[in-house]
Amino acid sequence: MSMDFIYDLKDRLDEQGMEYIIMTIKDRKKELIIDTFYAVTTESSKTAFCASMDNLCEKWENGEIIKTGEEVNLTPEIEEDFKNYDEDEEDEDEDK
Repeated sequence: MSMDFIYDLKDRLDEQGMEYIIMTIKDRKKELIIDTFYAVTTESSKTAFCASMDNLCEKWENGEIIKTGEEVNLTPEIEEDFKNYDEDEEDEDEDK
């Protein structure tokens, strides 16, 4: 399988200035190979991506997500943590 589509997608996201995480898995006979491409430039984006991935993994483990491509939203607790993080970041900017 060619990775050309993934590289094209990555290039287009870069051209648009978007932040992203792309992960692909290649199943080999004796190992899985995971390629990860990302452009994450701010602390708030890192927090959002990490919270989203944690939430996604938790939902998989609990059997809440079974369909491929299902939209997954942040839980209220994670959204609240993210709002608190943004407020802390703004406070730091004001102190400068």
